[in-house]
Amino acid sequence: MAKGKGDQGGDRRAGRALTPQREAVLRVVNEAEEHLTANEIFEAARRLLPSISFATVYNSLKYLREAGFLREI
Repeated sequence: MAKGKGDQGGDRRAGRALTPQREAVLRVVNEAEEHLTANEIFEAARRLLPSISFATVYNSLKYLREAGFLREI
């Protein structure tokens, strides 16, 4: 996933705030110096939020892409 452009202060869809899980995934992607696989994002997100599951990471990536925070390459 590539970093998106634009405001990262909140969710662009319906004005909702990002969940802690989505924030962790977005933080991992934004702080990465290279492109990461979903598994690499999961491993890094678990260091920030130990209870996060792989399914949550995968669904968060999909959501963040659809909301315009990330773009798939």
